Amino acid sequence: MNKKVLLIPVAIGLLIFIVFQITKKETTGNNFEMTIPNSAVLKSGDSGLKSITMYLDNSGSMKGYLDFASMPNGNEANATFISTLSNFMDNAKKTYDIDPKCFCGGKEYDRQSFLTEMQNFKIFNGAQTLLHNEITELADNTSDSSVVVFASDMVLSYGKQTLNAKGKYYNKQQLDQLGAYVHNAMTNVHGRNNELQVLLLQYYGDFNGRYYYNYTENIEPNIYRDTLMRNRPFFLFAIGKKEYLIGMMETPVFPKPVHVYATFDMPANRTQQKFTIEMDNNAVAWIIGNPDPQYADQPGTIMTNAEFGDAVSTLRISYPRFETPAFINVQENGKLVPVWDTGVINSVTIESDAKAPRQNLIVELNPHKRLSTTTGVKIQLCSYNGWIDAATTDDDTKESDISGKTWGLSTIVNNINKVYRSNEQLEPETVAELKFDIIIN
Repeated sequence: MNKKVLLIPVAIGLLIFIVFQITKKETTGNNFEMTIPNSAVLKSGDSGLKSITMYLDNSGSMKGYLDFASMPNGNEANATFISTLSNFMDNAKKTYDIDPKCFCGGKEYDRQSFLTEMQNFKIFNGAQTLLHNEITELADNTSDSSVVVFASDMVLSYGKQTLNAKGKYYNKQQLDQLGAYVHNAMTNVHGRNNELQVLLLQYYGDFNGRYYYNYTENIEPNIYRDTLMRNRPFFLFAIGKKEYLIGMMETPVFPKPVHVYATFDMPANRTQQKFTIEMDNNAVAWIIGNPDPQYADQPGTIMTNAEFGDAVSTLRISYPRFETPAFINVQENGKLVPVWDTGVINSVTIESDAKAPRQNLIVELNPHKRLSTTTGVKIQLCSYNGWIDAATTDDDTKESDISGKTWGLSTIVNNINKVYRSNEQLEPETVAELKFDIIIN
């Protein structure tokens, strides 16, 4: 028998074996690692806290979060402001056995009388406060064994009386000066004790439109007088040592906010978590993982052939769900923001189910002809800080612009950043990082 004929079945079998090895989805060496937060470190550090002080903004507009009795549909209001403060103080008592001292309009209250007076709408007495003055007072009353919390709508304004005298555009004209007051107060805090940090937690609550004039300080007539305004933003502004604030977020003592801003970074401690890669409807052949010992200390590797030109491949990266620190801001859908090298990757989408034990990244690569012979790929899952700009209006003379937003919020945050981060821009923070190599043979 001809030896060439005998070799044909052997060659075919070998070819099938090679194709199978290239296209199968689970290959030896599919053992990639990502860095994630060390939750054990995040939840430590609650000893040494001696006192908690709560200040309530007496600006004139805060009653709008509480008083719905005068409204035709007031019974429909969801008064989340008072329940948020009540839950915070209950949690502080339960967790630390501390009854917060409470102040409003220069008057001191114990925890129960504070809540009772709010429920009866009697707490807003005395001289009305201005935000920049209130922040200055908070700064003067901080210490390394306490946490000071300010409940406010965080509207940066000179107040109704001044605006009536100076004109309704005065806030806008003096915005830089208003921001300078915040900067000076935070410089005072940081200069006295650089361990003291800031948390700004945003919540939503229904609002009685009759107080909307006091909120904007400049709109006449008040077109919202009989309107139940849904989801007005309010805030808890807290100053204290980093470990106290982290502990109060993770316990949690602070009720879960919609958004978070923090002056401190996540602890450097990280742990390693494994992830896997497979092709999602792959148009070309890949080897996933590299069993070669020479790559043992290198990022995980995926390999393919160079002959695929314009073909585009999509990777599905799967990893166990990990706990995101509570003080790291995520998008309102609960997701972090993926960041990647656009030279290698066209798009990254986070695919998750709240009940699933794993999360997936759907990664679409650029066409093969644009990939270099050996390319390091890095995908970061980052905090989301775009909410501050989205929640800010820097023109408090426009009714449509200010609805659902906070006048001067970005000015407040930028001036805090100047002290704590030496810049005005709030950069996203890397929470988790995945690395692997692509090798084009």
